[in-house]
Amino acid sequence: MKAFVGVCVTILGLFVFHSAATAAGITYDCDTAADHFSELNLPTVGVPFTVSGNVQLNALAGSKKYAAVARLQITSSAAPGHSPDVFAGFSISALPADPKKTPSGLPAIQMLSYNVNGKDDEIIPLSMMTKPGTVQPFTLSYDSKNVTVSLGKDTKSFRLKAVEPVVRIVCSTGEFLFTDLTIRSQGTAASSNSADEKLSRMAALYKELCLGAFPDDKAVEALLSTKNAQELTPEQVKITMRDDPARGWKLQDGTTTVWLEFPPYHACSVRWNAPQIGDLSSYRTIASNYEDALGGFYPTDPLDADQGDIHIHAVGEQRTLADKGSESLLFFAQSIHNEKRRAAGETGFSLRFVHQFAPPDRGVE
Repeated sequence: MKAFVGVCVTILGLFVFHSAATAAGITYDCDTAADHFSELNLPTVGVPFTVSGNVQLNALAGSKKYAAVARLQITSSAAPGHSPDVFAGFSISALPADPKKTPSGLPAIQMLSYNVNGKDDEIIPLSMMTKPGTVQPFTLSYDSKNVTVSLGKDTKSFRLKAVEPVVRIVCSTGEFLFTDLTIRSQGTAASSNSADEKLSRMAALYKELCLGAFPDDKAVEALLSTKNAQELTPEQVKITMRDDPARGWKLQDGTTTVWLEFPPYHACSVRWNAPQIGDLSSYRTIASNYEDALGGFYPTDPLDADQGDIHIHAVGEQRTLADKGSESLLFFAQSIHNEKRRAAGETGFSLRFVHQFAPPDRGVE
């Protein structure tokens, strides 16, 4: 799978919101080779918050050294590839076994464990009776002092004081599928509904302009004219795109912009600022319908990177074209991770949906 290449080049304007963050409806296929690991850190804003979803084991990668394992934890923020100082959460692991000796009759045994820094993993004994591959629901709640982990009927709390808490997913030596992964601040229902409605409108606009009209730039421009969109000046475009060739328009709501980027990377994007990410299900439906109609799309490697005070998270799908170029559908979320700036109120997100065509061997930008 191709990684996101050069994505940190495009940075949107700064944004200030006094609200907590939510990431909803994420599907993450954490697939690693034997004796290798993969790590994904998801930002959270506002305490208390709750993380929920499902996880299941899809496959083991044969290893003589390590068990297949996936961990989901609430941790203090740490540099990618470095273990956090404090964490609490759970793990799901599996080992190959003689099918004649396993409760399920399958050649593997699966188990759930609580894990917290400074202690050995605590296995939930009855979890070893579960058939490997069974979907396991989970919920983790954090209130600035304690993490409460619920795995089905089993619940346990751990003391935790996390600095800039994040949700950390690590997997190794196997494939684990996370679905319906949601991060929601508690007590922000009204704000969440507003963010969900905004995201649904943006997804519909993206479908109309970037999936329906694009890559015909003139067709996109004509549709924007019917919406009385105002074209940005070259100076305004340069703030976001720097030296990349592009045009941008601001819609009548004053908060939404549409962008066309020109070769070598040809792209159409819808961008907006929001206090929360919102429910991504409407976007996922639109993207999946488009991808299913054409076929050949596969997930790109998720991106989590920092440029200065800005953290960039991106996920998407890509297919290879006949000329060895690529077509990608991408979702980006940018947020401030500097503690002082966040304390001053810069807790919002800069979000964008992107439809991009890249030349051969250039990957995703």
